[in-house]
Amino acid sequence: MCVCSTRSPPAAPGPPEVLSPVFPLSTSAHTMDSKLTGRYFVNEEEIPEPQAANRWFDYAREHDIDIARAISLWEDAASLEGEQSRATIEAAGIRIEPPAVR
Repeated sequence: MCVCSTRSPPAAPGPPEVLSPVFPLSTSAHTMDSKLTGRYFVNEEEIPEPQAANRWFDYAREHDIDIARAISLWEDAASLEGEQSRATIEAAGIRIEPPAVR
């Protein structure tokens, strides 16, 4: 008697998937209210936060800024107290307007 199956055999185990510390963010995934996240500008044109983040992390990588440092600067720049971090990020051509400034 033949036991037939239409299912594919299980995939062979391989190395675990490694996620890059910097990954593209989709603007459709951006669901937070801009009142909470601030506003982001390039050449005085407002852009979505994920697009600004991608630009910043590309800049950080190209300028040998440690990823942990780049993340810290990005998070700090979005806070009211993050003036120095915002100034650093402006070198990448990104101006961040934190939520309470508006």
